[in-house]
Amino acid sequence: MLGSLIFLLVNWSSIPEQIPGHYGMGGVVDRWSSKNQLWVIYIIGVVIYIMLLLVERFPKIWNTGVTITAENKEQVYHLLKSMLVTLKLAVVIIFMMLTIYSALIKNLPSWFTVVSLGLVFIPMIVFGIKIIKSR
Repeated sequence: MLGSLIFLLVNWSSIPEQIPGHYGMGGVVDRWSSKNQLWVIYIIGVVIYIMLLLVERFPKIWNTGVTITAENKEQVYHLLKSMLVTLKLAVVIIFMMLTIYSALIKNLPSWFTVVSLGLVFIPMIVFGIKIIKSR
């Protein structure tokens, strides 16, 4: 997220006033907006990252899907923490790409939507299965 911030600050004066405001499923721009929208994208990414960071710090509030026992507590919490770290990385990658492609006024790659969904849901499925097996 810091890299995205630095990119915006360094390149702000060269970013055109109108940038892509929304991309369709194929990654093609279907709405335009002010370059100030880049700050909204950046802030949303930071807020999601911070929320995941806070959830990661308080394992007692996690809905684990399994009963936590003395025997499985360490393993289940480790798996959930690993999943959250993976999701934080996915958020950084997704929002960094959105920021850069929008600032450069480029269509997103056609694979962006599918890969983004995979970056979010595959870790949840894989870690979810591991957690269920750990009971």
